[in-house]
Amino acid sequence: MDLTLYLVRHGQCYANIELLLTGQLDSPLTDLGILQALAIGERLAGEPVSDVYASDLSRAFVTGEHIARRHGLQPIPSPLLRECSMGVVTGMTLPEFEARFPEEYRLWREDGLNHRPPGGERFAHIIARTKIWLDQIVAGSSHGETIVSVSHAGTIAALLCAALNLPEAAFVVFDTDNASLSRLRYNGRWSVDLLNDTSHLGGLTVSR
Repeated sequence: MDLTLYLVRHGQCYANIELLLTGQLDSPLTDLGILQALAIGERLAGEPVSDVYASDLSRAFVTGEHIARRHGLQPIPSPLLRECSMGVVTGMTLPEFEARFPEEYRLWREDGLNHRPPGGERFAHIIARTKIWLDQIVAGSSHGETIVSVSHAGTIAALLCAALNLPEAAFVVFDTDNASLSRLRYNGRWSVDLLNDTSHLGGLTVSR
């Protein structure tokens, strides 16, 4: 079975510009984020998209709506596509995290793989839940389908690890920009042939 899966990161949200540890905080798109969502919708308008799935957090779901409407679709929400939870530091800035949990902050900065913020989700867990979603997509798809998933930077890293059977440590290797496009293909096994493409955004990108 041949299957094409586009991985889209949501457009810019307010938590991005406020430099918050967003996690599963439900932060809406900025005006720029909406323009980015329109641009990725235009980029994918010519693709034979059969379904659009999105994290149920609004920044991803609204981005998904802008993509889906170009194909007469509505995005299908999935909590399996949510961002990695940041636990009790969700919504904090880095200085706030350091001030309130100095030892946990130090350990997290030194080794974020093995030391998560208090109550935070381990990378192994988000990889496992995204693998569940990938397996569901493969099981429910037919030959030649093109599917779009709209999620988050951490979710995309997890999807890549799950699809390519990479170790948990590879999670931190992948970084994706707002409204970027990556692509996986499945033909008995997953492969990646596009990663963090932002060519459709033109002047709608922002410096890190």
